[in-house]
Amino acid sequence: MLCPLTPSLPGLCSYVSLCVCVCALQPVNRAIIWDRIVTNEEDALIDMQSDNEYTINDQFSRLRGRELKVTLHYDVMPIVGLLHTRNNVCSTSFTMPENYM
Repeated sequence: MLCPLTPSLPGLCSYVSLCVCVCALQPVNRAIIWDRIVTNEEDALIDMQSDNEYTINDQFSRLRGRELKVTLHYDVMPIVGLLHTRNNVCSTSFTMPENYM
């Protein structure tokens, strides 16, 4: 997923905190699989195919064949003022395979 964040970096912004979550829909469980803090425009173009920071461990095989939703969330931290939170900026769903290690 390529995500340009330049419009989210206003002039009086200290940083933007990003996270990508994977959510199992029933029961609702959420795990952060990627996060980053962006402090300048050079770092505001995110290529997530080359950045996989955290893994999902299915300890009891409860995710086999389950539908998962991947969502992007971010917070804009101004130098002065209130934190601006954006949830579910973009999302996609996929089904876990029935068999894996």
